[in-house]
This record gives sequence, C-alpha cells and structure tokens, in this order.
Amino acid sequence: MKTLLINCEARFTQTPDGRVWTETVFPYSYWHKYLSSFSSVRILARVRFAATPSISGQLVEGERVTVVPLPYYIGSWGFVLRSRATR
Repeated sequence: MKTLLINCEARFTQTPDGRVWTETVFPYSYWHKYLSSFSSVRILARVRFAATPSISGQLVEGERVTVVPLPYYIGSWGFVLRSRATR
C-alpha cells in the first residue's frame, strides 16, 4: 500500500462533524485522480474550525482521501506566531 502525502498551501475549514471543506480549490474530485496510482492520499494543510461550511463549500475528504490538519495562519507573521505548533 502506497500513501501519497502532499503538503498543500490551500486553507480549509473543518466543521464540528469532522468534515473538511474548501471554498475555492482542491475538492475531493481533484484528489480522487491520484487513487489510481496510490492506495490513499493524505493532505497536510492549514485548517480552521467553523460551525458550518460556506454556501459554496465542497468536501475535500472522501474515500481514501484524508486531511492532516495544521494550525491555521495567514502570512509570514502568522507563521512566526504559530511556527512552534506547526512543527
């Protein structure tokens, strides 16, 4: 079993039910194409928490595609403040 691990610069939203959503790019259909070569896909990405997804939200995770949440930050200064937690 080969797992593809991807570090992604996109920022996602996680709802209380544990689902991870995107408002712009990289929905599940984008990652699904890698499953023909890999048994699973794990995405390292910044994730913030919200009560509900946006109206335009699309699911990122699905069968054999999961997100490993990293601390949510924006910009260089945000990274400096969250660098210890991100490591």
